[in-house]
Amino acid sequence: MKPLSVIIITYNRPDDLGMLVRNLAAQQNADTLLEEVIVINNASTADYSEVKAFMAGFPFFRYVDSPENLGVARGRNLGITMAKAPILVTIDDDAWFRDATALQSITDAFAGSYLRDNQGLVTAVELAAL
Repeated sequence: MKPLSVIIITYNRPDDLGMLVRNLAAQQNADTLLEEVIVINNASTADYSEVKAFMAGFPFFRYVDSPENLGVARGRNLGITMAKAPILVTIDDDAWFRDATALQSITDAFAGSYLRDNQGLVTAVELAAL
């Protein structure tokens, strides 16, 4: 199994999501690091057909249409229940990773001694410093 599951919640922002999924697909070693990228569409009324067409070209993308707007917390919880990889990453649909090596850095942080020394907990600020 690959180490990372990325969970994204989206609502009526197909252009932003399109930028993010392209960013994820362009990450170094994405095909070896990503078990899946789970996109939960929170009952959007916007057209996501272009984003879905792009995602169809990569085996790690999974697109889920929610029949109702679950909100951020319940939407993420749905993605978490679907995730298979040991490391879960949540990111908003209007964000992206600045560096092309971000996924590798996340994986490396979880493989390093920091987690063994700190009971497996890491914050975003601490991760950025690694």
